[in-house]
Amino acid sequence: MNKNIIALLVIIPAIWSLVNKTKGDDQPDLTGEEVDYVMPTFDNDTSVHINYKVYYYKDLVFYNYSYILALGINRQPYKYSDKEAWLVFHKDSIFGRHYTPGFKPDEGTRLGVDSMLNIIKVKFELDTLIRMKPDSVAKTKNTLKEFYFISPTKEFDMSYTLELNYDRKLRDMKTSFSKKLDSIKGMKLHRIHITFHKHYSDIYKRAFPTFESTAEVKRIQNPKRDVVLEYFYKYMNSNH
Repeated sequence: MNKNIIALLVIIPAIWSLVNKTKGDDQPDLTGEEVDYVMPTFDNDTSVHINYKVYYYKDLVFYNYSYILALGINRQPYKYSDKEAWLVFHKDSIFGRHYTPGFKPDEGTRLGVDSMLNIIKVKFELDTLIRMKPDSVAKTKNTLKEFYFISPTKEFDMSYTLELNYDRKLRDMKTSFSKKLDSIKGMKLHRIHITFHKHYSDIYKRAFPTFESTAEVKRIQNPKRDVVLEYFYKYMNSNH
């Protein structure tokens, strides 16, 4: 057989293997999760809609959210821009790069991760439920739904029903409302629904109708790879 043909038979598979390996390296483990939260405001019968996306690529974490224009009580966001911001950080780092609209779009700003996540993320104090027995339970092989009927207290004089939804098939998701509850149940707590019951509040000196609040985390089926990689390379080219 011609030596040139033999060489081609050796080289072409090697190149094809390298191309496939390179493709795989471009998209090894990109996953995305979306958090959506409708939060009531008790003082004016309105609600705040919070939405952000979290992407995981290699060892980096990307938070994509609507740029926050103003903070209210306890540094909680209440006014958002229609433009997006990004927080990118290594999973083991205490600092990351924050990319905001119109301000150093390629460089970003070096900020502490925890301080930003305390503003961006939806947080619930649910670990106390570990010691509580639910008032009602609905269970299948892969799902669990628990209901807790919470009575008014002196600090919060509203009664409400707390509904927790778990799914075993989602337990590999990284975003968590309560890592302890996820671990104990062996499932992912992926949806929280709260129904505040109609009542008169002595704290607010007014009557409230029944209203609801929902927080949910979902998989992003088709993560926007091009955009995530754009911020991946911005971060890798920075001094972190």
